[in-house]
Amino acid sequence: MDRLNPLQDKGKVLINALMGDAEAFQFSDQILSVLRDAGYAAEEVPQGDRLLSLNRTGLFLWMKDAKNPPERAKNIATAFRLVGIEMLGDSVADINDADTVVLVVSSHP
Repeated sequence: MDRLNPLQDKGKVLINALMGDAEAFQFSDQILSVLRDAGYAAEEVPQGDRLLSLNRTGLFLWMKDAKNPPERAKNIATAFRLVGIEMLGDSVADINDADTVVLVVSSHP
């Protein structure tokens, strides 16, 4: 995923895999590895903050303001789209820091 490498300030990316979904955890581990290899400060959200359920399937990019995303959110979404993996960007009110990017891995559609 060479597309992930160009950014100078790659910033922190949190990974939140759906609890109880082995496939989501396996995919999130692969994503975590790819992001770390590209130099991102990627880490899993704390166990207590993991999602127990989600009413949609797929891969999501959550941030404070999806209309004004951090540069790394755009970079990640583009890199994944170029390899055929679409992710939906959503604004999430619970995210207080405009610089925080959370990659949510739900059940496979």
